[in-house]
Amino acid sequence: MGDLIRRIESITSERIEVRLARCLLERADPSLVAATHEEIAGDIGTTREVVSRNLKLFERQGWVRLHRKSIEVVDRGRLRSLDGAD
Repeated sequence: MGDLIRRIESITSERIEVRLARCLLERADPSLVAATHEEIAGDIGTTREVVSRNLKLFERQGWVRLHRKSIEVVDRGRLRSLDGAD
């Protein structure tokens, strides 16, 4: 029940960029996230389209590289700063 409450609070109070950055950092092994945009969307409580749009923005900034069914984390520091975990 506690996990459900934390997830609802996160979805309603955090920006999508923050949730996405946190998800990428948590899933990266060590720098590769083996997941589809759809899977990530389900994890952070949004749509695939929103995840894809934000990942493209992250890629243009040089923070990630997008591959088929995976995402390479290039700049962990920048993602951590979005997450507020620096």
